[in-house]
Amino acid sequence: MMPTAIDELRISRVENKRQLLLEERWPLPDGNGNNVLYKLPDGTTDIHHRQILASRYWDFDKQEAVLTGNNDTDDKSNTLLRVFERDIEQQTSSRDHLLVSHTDGLLVFRPFIWEGSFSSGVKAEIRHWELLARTEDTKRAVFIHFEEDIGVWLDNNETRIENELNNWMERVLEDKFEITVGKAREVREWITRTKGGILDGGPLPTKDMQRISEQFPDIKKEAKINLLESTLTCAVEVADSQVGLWVCGNMEELQANFDEIADFLKTGKLPGESWHSKIDMMLSDGT
Repeated sequence: MMPTAIDELRISRVENKRQLLLEERWPLPDGNGNNVLYKLPDGTTDIHHRQILASRYWDFDKQEAVLTGNNDTDDKSNTLLRVFERDIEQQTSSRDHLLVSHTDGLLVFRPFIWEGSFSSGVKAEIRHWELLARTEDTKRAVFIHFEEDIGVWLDNNETRIENELNNWMERVLEDKFEITVGKAREVREWITRTKGGILDGGPLPTKDMQRISEQFPDIKKEAKINLLESTLTCAVEVADSQVGLWVCGNMEELQANFDEIADFLKTGKLPGESWHSKIDMMLSDGT
């Protein structure tokens, strides 16, 4: 059994008609399978086994099933493949939620890869874990992101990210200076527009505007941290001690953090905040 097979839905379609020739499998983590607990069956020439459902006929001379070369499906075959497809989807979802219920540790690995967002299935499993974690403080979740995946999220959501960052800045202003939502928005817009150079005539007394202007870089950095932490952890609302976040540049950097991640899942020892040093790289001031 291929290690990734349990999650593979490989039935391909052409014009909404399911095909007998399967799509390729997910790639093995190390590319060649040398570092995984899996060995290809003897005599295997096609690691993807794309033709396992392909149309065959019995060759009486060779005494074996021979591929016909025709992988088009009729209505009956298409219907059977559709049923098979739904069975796989339902089994995968059921299994995943069962695992979430029966384990204390949840590890979410590179959920932003390719699309720059949590898939609906992953999000549903995280929400399931979140409900359980609110009443079971032994449950912990680790979120691992690669910088290149966060880059996809940034590219796909430029305008929305800018709006959300502004909202987070206003929340920080509200908390730090005990001002209303509307006033926080006016202050942010004023300082952003004037670049902190003109404070007279602002929405607050000049003395208060001066104080906020001096702290504005720190306010913006705190807002960036809050935005990234919320986004990268799917905005889970549980105790801080139950959630760990790692942002890595590559697999080598991740491997250097394996012990820290394992320790967090086993003991609840909070990880450091090394990813904070990457804030300006991930969310530049031009964001």
